[in-house]
Amino acid sequence: MLDMKWVRENRPALEKMLSDRRSKLDVAPLYTLDTDRRKILGELEQLQAERNKSADQIGRVKAQKGDVATLLKDVETKKDQIKTLEAKLAKIEPPLNDLLLRINNIPDKSVPVGASAEQNKVVREVGKVVPEIPFAVTVAAKAFTAKEPDLVVRFIRALGKSMQLIKTNGDRAIQLAVAGKLRSNLKTQRRALNYFAQDLDVDIERENIIAVLSALGIKGEPERFFDRTYLTAAMVKP
Repeated sequence: MLDMKWVRENRPALEKMLSDRRSKLDVAPLYTLDTDRRKILGELEQLQAERNKSADQIGRVKAQKGDVATLLKDVETKKDQIKTLEAKLAKIEPPLNDLLLRINNIPDKSVPVGASAEQNKVVREVGKVVPEIPFAVTVAAKAFTAKEPDLVVRFIRALGKSMQLIKTNGDRAIQLAVAGKLRSNLKTQRRALNYFAQDLDVDIERENIIAVLSALGIKGEPERFFDRTYLTAAMVKP
Protein backbone atom coordinates (compact mmCIF):
# COMPACT_ATOMS: atom_id res chain seq x y z
CA MET A 1 0.00 0.00 0.00
CA LEU A 2 1.32 3.43 -0.94
CA ASP A 3 2.17 5.91 1.77
CA MET A 4 -0.59 8.53 2.07
CA LYS A 5 1.99 11.30 2.48
CA TRP A 6 3.50 10.41 -0.90
CA VAL A 7 0.02 10.18 -2.48
CA ARG A 8 -0.88 13.57 -1.07
CA GLU A 9 2.29 15.26 -2.31
CA ASN A 10 2.47 13.58 -5.74
CA ARG A 11 -1.03 13.67 -7.18
CA PRO A 12 0.02 14.44 -10.80
CA ALA A 13 2.55 11.58 -10.77
CA LEU A 14 -0.03 9.21 -9.29
CA GLU A 15 -2.69 10.09 -11.84
CA LYS A 16 -0.20 9.72 -14.70
CA MET A 17 0.86 6.31 -13.40
CA LEU A 18 -2.74 5.14 -13.22
CA SER A 19 -3.39 6.48 -16.71
CA ASP A 20 -0.31 4.71 -18.07
CA ARG A 21 -1.52 1.47 -16.52
CA ARG A 22 -4.98 1.93 -18.06
CA SER A 23 -6.54 2.05 -14.59
CA LYS A 24 -10.09 3.35 -14.29
CA LEU A 25 -9.74 4.07 -10.58
CA ASP A 26 -10.98 7.55 -9.63
CA VAL A 27 -8.67 8.90 -6.91
CA ALA A 28 -10.59 12.17 -6.37
CA PRO A 29 -12.60 10.67 -3.46
CA LEU A 30 -9.32 9.61 -1.89
CA TYR A 31 -8.09 13.20 -1.67
CA THR A 32 -11.45 14.36 -0.33
CA LEU A 33 -11.40 11.70 2.39
CA ASP A 34 -7.80 12.55 3.25
CA THR A 35 -8.66 16.25 3.59
CA ASP A 36 -11.61 15.44 5.85
CA ARG A 37 -9.50 13.05 7.91
CA ARG A 38 -6.73 15.57 8.46
CA LYS A 39 -9.26 18.22 9.45
CA ILE A 40 -10.84 15.88 12.02
CA LEU A 41 -7.43 14.91 13.39
CA GLY A 42 -6.57 18.57 13.85
CA GLU A 43 -9.83 19.24 15.67
CA LEU A 44 -9.33 16.16 17.84
CA GLU A 45 -5.84 17.24 18.79
CA GLN A 46 -7.08 20.70 19.78
CA LEU A 47 -10.03 19.33 21.81
CA GLN A 48 -7.81 16.84 23.62
CA ALA A 49 -5.36 19.60 24.52
CA GLU A 50 -8.21 21.79 25.81
CA ARG A 51 -9.68 18.87 27.80
CA ASN A 52 -6.31 18.19 29.41
CA LYS A 53 -5.91 21.86 30.24
CA SER A 54 -9.36 21.92 31.88
CA ALA A 55 -8.50 18.79 33.85
CA ASP A 56 -5.37 20.50 35.19
CA GLN A 57 -7.42 23.55 36.14
CA ILE A 58 -9.90 21.35 38.01
CA GLY A 59 -7.06 20.01 40.13
CA ARG A 60 -5.80 23.49 40.99
CA VAL A 61 -9.29 24.87 41.74
CA LYS A 62 -10.10 21.90 43.98
CA ALA A 63 -6.85 22.48 45.85
CA GLN A 64 -8.04 26.02 46.54
CA LYS A 65 -11.52 24.80 47.63
CA GLY A 66 -13.07 26.51 44.60
CA ASP A 67 -16.14 25.66 42.52
CA VAL A 68 -15.30 23.26 39.68
CA ALA A 69 -18.83 22.72 38.34
CA THR A 70 -18.29 24.84 35.24
CA LEU A 71 -14.94 23.21 34.52
CA LEU A 72 -16.42 19.71 34.93
CA LYS A 73 -19.21 20.54 32.54
CA ASP A 74 -16.68 21.86 30.04
CA VAL A 75 -14.67 18.63 30.29
CA GLU A 76 -17.78 16.51 29.72
CA THR A 77 -18.74 18.63 26.72
CA LYS A 78 -15.31 18.15 25.22
CA LYS A 79 -15.51 14.41 25.84
CA ASP A 80 -18.74 14.27 23.87
CA GLN A 81 -17.24 16.34 21.07
CA ILE A 82 -14.20 14.04 20.96
CA LYS A 83 -16.42 10.94 20.75
CA THR A 84 -18.36 12.51 17.89
CA LEU A 85 -15.17 13.28 15.96
CA GLU A 86 -13.76 9.80 16.64
CA ALA A 87 -16.96 8.29 15.23
CA LYS A 88 -16.58 10.41 12.09
CA LEU A 89 -12.95 9.33 11.80
CA ALA A 90 -13.95 5.67 12.12
CA LYS A 91 -16.28 6.09 9.13
CA ILE A 92 -13.67 7.84 6.99
CA GLU A 93 -10.66 5.57 7.47
CA PRO A 94 -12.08 2.29 6.02
CA PRO A 95 -13.01 3.71 2.58
CA LEU A 96 -9.78 5.72 2.53
CA ASN A 97 -7.66 2.62 3.21
CA ASP A 98 -9.70 0.64 0.70
CA LEU A 99 -8.86 3.16 -2.02
CA LEU A 100 -5.19 3.10 -1.06
CA LEU A 101 -5.15 -0.69 -1.33
CA ARG A 102 -6.65 -0.51 -4.82
CA ILE A 103 -3.89 1.77 -6.12
CA ASN A 104 -1.10 -0.03 -7.97
CA ASN A 105 2.45 0.27 -6.76
CA ILE A 106 4.58 2.79 -8.59
CA PRO A 107 6.52 0.93 -11.32
CA ASP A 108 10.22 1.46 -11.87
CA LYS A 109 11.09 4.15 -14.43
CA SER A 110 12.55 1.47 -16.69
CA VAL A 111 9.17 -0.28 -17.05
CA PRO A 112 7.76 0.50 -20.53
CA VAL A 113 4.28 1.96 -20.87
CA GLY A 114 1.92 -0.30 -22.77
CA ALA A 115 -1.59 -1.65 -22.98
CA SER A 116 -0.58 -5.28 -22.47
CA ALA A 117 2.29 -7.63 -21.65
CA GLU A 118 3.27 -7.56 -25.32
CA GLN A 119 4.87 -4.16 -24.76
CA ASN A 120 7.12 -5.52 -21.99
CA LYS A 121 10.82 -5.68 -22.69
CA VAL A 122 12.40 -9.12 -22.15
CA VAL A 123 15.61 -8.57 -20.18
CA ARG A 124 16.53 -12.24 -19.90
CA GLU A 125 14.77 -15.56 -19.75
CA VAL A 126 15.60 -17.15 -16.40
CA GLY A 127 15.50 -20.71 -17.69
CA LYS A 128 18.16 -19.83 -20.25
CA VAL A 129 20.37 -18.03 -17.74
CA VAL A 130 20.32 -20.48 -14.85
CA PRO A 131 18.90 -23.87 -15.87
CA GLU A 132 18.79 -25.02 -12.27
CA ILE A 133 18.74 -22.74 -9.21
CA PRO A 134 20.10 -24.17 -5.91
CA PHE A 135 17.35 -24.82 -3.34
CA ALA A 136 19.61 -23.73 -0.48
CA VAL A 137 23.22 -22.64 -0.07
CA THR A 138 25.58 -23.42 2.82
CA VAL A 139 28.27 -20.81 3.44
CA ALA A 140 31.57 -21.15 5.30
CA ALA A 141 34.36 -18.62 5.70
CA LYS A 142 37.63 -19.33 3.87
CA ALA A 143 39.53 -19.12 7.15
CA PHE A 144 37.30 -21.79 8.68
CA THR A 145 37.53 -24.18 5.72
CA ALA A 146 41.32 -23.78 5.67
CA LYS A 147 41.52 -24.52 9.40
CA GLU A 148 38.94 -27.35 9.49
CA PRO A 149 38.97 -29.06 6.07
CA ASP A 150 38.10 -32.48 7.53
CA LEU A 151 35.08 -31.04 9.32
CA VAL A 152 33.87 -29.46 6.08
CA VAL A 153 34.22 -32.76 4.25
CA ARG A 154 32.36 -34.66 6.98
CA PHE A 155 29.56 -32.10 6.92
CA ILE A 156 29.16 -32.40 3.13
CA ARG A 157 29.21 -36.18 3.38
CA ALA A 158 26.55 -36.18 6.11
CA LEU A 159 24.45 -33.73 4.15
CA GLY A 160 24.67 -35.92 1.07
CA LYS A 161 23.63 -39.01 3.03
CA SER A 162 20.69 -37.11 4.52
CA MET A 163 19.51 -36.10 1.08
CA GLN A 164 19.87 -39.65 -0.17
CA LEU A 165 17.71 -40.89 2.73
CA ILE A 166 15.04 -38.32 1.89
CA LYS A 167 15.04 -39.48 -1.73
CA THR A 168 14.86 -43.20 -0.97
CA ASN A 169 12.89 -43.36 2.29
CA GLY A 170 10.80 -40.28 2.93
CA ASP A 171 8.83 -41.87 5.75
CA ARG A 172 12.02 -42.68 7.67
CA ALA A 173 13.28 -39.14 7.10
CA ILE A 174 10.06 -37.74 8.61
CA GLN A 175 10.38 -40.11 11.61
CA LEU A 176 13.90 -38.85 12.28
CA ALA A 177 12.74 -35.26 11.91
CA VAL A 178 9.99 -35.87 14.49
CA ALA A 179 12.53 -37.43 16.84
CA GLY A 180 14.55 -34.25 16.37
CA LYS A 181 11.58 -32.18 17.58
CA LEU A 182 10.25 -31.12 14.19
CA ARG A 183 7.31 -28.81 14.82
CA SER A 184 5.05 -28.90 11.81
CA ASN A 185 2.16 -30.74 10.23
CA LEU A 186 3.58 -34.16 9.28
CA LYS A 187 1.24 -34.67 6.32
CA THR A 188 2.29 -31.31 4.93
CA GLN A 189 5.96 -32.19 5.39
CA ARG A 190 5.45 -35.52 3.63
CA ARG A 191 3.77 -33.85 0.65
CA ALA A 192 6.61 -31.34 0.51
CA LEU A 193 9.17 -34.15 0.38
CA ASN A 194 7.27 -35.78 -2.47
CA TYR A 195 7.40 -32.48 -4.33
CA PHE A 196 11.12 -31.68 -4.19
CA ALA A 197 12.95 -34.73 -2.81
CA GLN A 198 14.32 -35.90 -6.15
CA ASP A 199 15.82 -32.47 -6.81
CA LEU A 200 17.97 -32.52 -3.67
CA ASP A 201 21.70 -32.61 -4.30
CA VAL A 202 24.79 -31.18 -2.63
CA ASP A 203 26.42 -30.57 -5.98
CA ILE A 204 25.82 -27.94 -8.63
CA GLU A 205 26.15 -28.83 -12.30
CA ARG A 206 28.96 -27.28 -14.31
CA GLU A 207 26.50 -25.84 -16.84
CA ASN A 208 24.80 -23.89 -14.05
CA ILE A 209 28.10 -22.39 -12.93
CA ILE A 210 28.82 -21.38 -16.52
CA ALA A 211 25.34 -19.83 -16.84
CA VAL A 212 25.71 -17.82 -13.63
CA LEU A 213 29.14 -16.51 -14.67
CA SER A 214 27.74 -15.57 -18.07
CA ALA A 215 24.78 -13.73 -16.52
CA LEU A 216 27.19 -11.77 -14.32
CA GLY A 217 29.42 -10.95 -17.28
CA ILE A 218 32.36 -12.87 -15.81
CA LYS A 219 34.73 -14.52 -18.25
CA GLY A 220 36.79 -17.60 -17.54
CA GLU A 221 36.49 -21.32 -16.97
CA PRO A 222 34.19 -22.33 -14.09
CA GLU A 223 37.04 -24.21 -12.39
CA ARG A 224 38.67 -20.85 -11.79
CA PHE A 225 35.77 -19.80 -9.58
CA PHE A 226 34.41 -23.09 -8.22
CA ASP A 227 36.54 -25.39 -6.04
CA ARG A 228 35.35 -29.01 -6.05
CA THR A 229 38.03 -30.17 -3.62
CA TYR A 230 35.68 -30.72 -0.69
CA LEU A 231 33.00 -32.41 -2.81
CA THR A 232 35.55 -34.79 -4.26
CA ALA A 233 36.98 -35.57 -0.84
CA ALA A 234 33.51 -36.25 0.54
CA MET A 235 32.90 -38.60 -2.41
CA VAL A 236 29.36 -37.33 -2.71
CA LYS A 237 29.65 -37.83 -6.45
CA PRO A 238 32.32 -40.30 -7.64
